[in-house]
Amino acid sequence: MHNPRVMAKLHEELDSVVGNTRMVQESDLQKLEYLQIVLKESLRRYPPGALLIPRISSQAATVGGFHVPKGTTLLVNAWAIGMDPAVWENPTQFHPERFLGSSIDVKGQNFELLPFGSGRRQCPGMGMGLRSVELLVANLIHGFDWSFVPGTTPSMEDVFFTTAQLKTPLQAMATPRLPKEVYIKV
Repeated sequence: MHNPRVMAKLHEELDSVVGNTRMVQESDLQKLEYLQIVLKESLRRYPPGALLIPRISSQAATVGGFHVPKGTTLLVNAWAIGMDPAVWENPTQFHPERFLGSSIDVKGQNFELLPFGSGRRQCPGMGMGLRSVELLVANLIHGFDWSFVPGTTPSMEDVFFTTAQLKTPLQAMATPRLPKEVYIKV
């Protein structure tokens, strides 16, 4: 809604891959390349957990010029990494194309994008969660045109808590964009 260009590209991809006679199925997801980079950008901008599971240093170390004694509890701020201008060009802008041709994924192998953590303490539900979000988002975008509620002033201002979230809840209207037979199965 804030990015009509991105929404139009998603609609174009979904219409091309899925058509307009059915909803998105799990088998379609691997063919939806633009959807994948939009989701990566969404997870960079709004990680499901801003702070990853705490770690405890097993030995004393110096990190970034700071002394970290053995036994120190450490928190990784995934939101701050995703918004770091030293890591990302124009980090406050929603720009999915930054992932085109990139091998960066959300599976914990790239430290510039860690929405689910990394290593042994990575979220055990990551695979199922990602697949569920992919299918849900694909169907919501494929099935509906989205617009702001008339008379509302949308704000994308963030607030930092245990999750990255909007300061003001987003109000949206969904208008069906596919034939009604697709939505109603008798």
